[in-house]
Amino acid sequence: MKVILLKCHKKTIFSYFEPVVTEPLELEYLQGVLDDINIPSLIHDSLFIKKSYKDYIKEFNPHIVYLTGYVTATEIIINRAKWIKRNFPHIKIIVGGVYAQINYEDFLCDPIDYIVNSSSLLSFKSLILNIGENKRLNNMDGVIFKKNNEWIINKSLKIGSWEDYMPNREFFYRYKNRTKYLNYENMALLKASHSCPFSCNFCYCKLLNGGHYVTRSNDSIIDEIKSIHSDYVWIVDDTFLVDKNKVMDFCDRLEKSNINKKFIAYSRADFISSNPNTIKRLSSLGFVDFIVGMEAVSTSELDSYNKSLTINENIRTIEILNNYNINLTALFIVNHNYTIKDFKTLRNFIRKYNLKTYTLSIFTPMKGTEIYKEYKDLMDKVSFKKFDFLNLLIKPTHLCKFRFLWEFYKTYVLQLFYSSKYIKFLFNRLRGN
Repeated sequence: MKVILLKCHKKTIFSYFEPVVTEPLELEYLQGVLDDINIPSLIHDSLFIKKSYKDYIKEFNPHIVYLTGYVTATEIIINRAKWIKRNFPHIKIIVGGVYAQINYEDFLCDPIDYIVNSSSLLSFKSLILNIGENKRLNNMDGVIFKKNNEWIINKSLKIGSWEDYMPNREFFYRYKNRTKYLNYENMALLKASHSCPFSCNFCYCKLLNGGHYVTRSNDSIIDEIKSIHSDYVWIVDDTFLVDKNKVMDFCDRLEKSNINKKFIAYSRADFISSNPNTIKRLSSLGFVDFIVGMEAVSTSELDSYNKSLTINENIRTIEILNNYNINLTALFIVNHNYTIKDFKTLRNFIRKYNLKTYTLSIFTPMKGTEIYKEYKDLMDKVSFKKFDFLNLLIKPTHLCKFRFLWEFYKTYVLQLFYSSKYIKFLFNRLRGN
């Protein structure tokens, strides 16, 4: 038996510039599982591989194709499944990934045979073994399947403690020189938790693993960091800095290990603003960039997202990261009810605090989240591909669509005049580097 693991992408307006290109860590974990049970597999990710997935399938002749992608790639996943089933009806098609785990009903269609609706690698492993032994499924938590042309919806299998699997990084090492986050190159990814312990009402991540937050031990994290042959490691948890004691223990172990790497991680502003000495130590150990969800520049807007954060904490975060020479990538949400004054206030905040790197997301209620229920009736017939945080899914309250988008992209472009990092990145990109 052979398996192809296929990552699907939908291009956006920023695809040409490719500011972020990362390894398909999800598929590398699945490949690690397949290695464990001696099943040959290939990864196809069009960010790195020019050859068509169709040619991969024709040449490798797999028994199973696993498809995954973000919400924007939903239609692409379904269309590829249709092509595979039409041309290779014997191939079993599995769909998985973070979008399918919560919104599996969007994939209940004929060409798809199985949907993995769990973060657990054990669900995937059990399914593969079951297919390999040609057994008929009766009940399997974490797997949705068809029986007598009827879909059997099983509950998701929650991860109770960290599963002891490691990703197969052969794909990463083959294409390492292509990976990047802006000007940081040779960028490996590392995952240290599932779900999120906080309660922001727009957050999709907190829904994963049934909302059960699970972390791995610091020993396990350090061991994986040691094993990675790369200059940079991006810790991709929704927030890496949660428990101060655990963070300090991580620092102790990292210092003793004599690891010489640079790190990027996500954090909340309230942790950074409350723990300047911890941030100072992280800086000394190689943390060069924190990605922080500041979301808004008014307390009332932060409250509307149930962010449990204040503007003063955001400002204090900016000051602390500046003090310890750590770059801040600030994340903001631009709400559909913004006025011209609101856009100006946001731009003034960016200028006042000299934010050189930031991203803007148009308010996008993700299916499955708390706020989706409130706004879903305003988003009827919205294509999956528009859930990229760059499209208006809800009609602006105070501005016409053109003016709203003009103000949005004008605010985005502002950083080109303030950020040497972005100027350097665009210069290199235009030169073809």
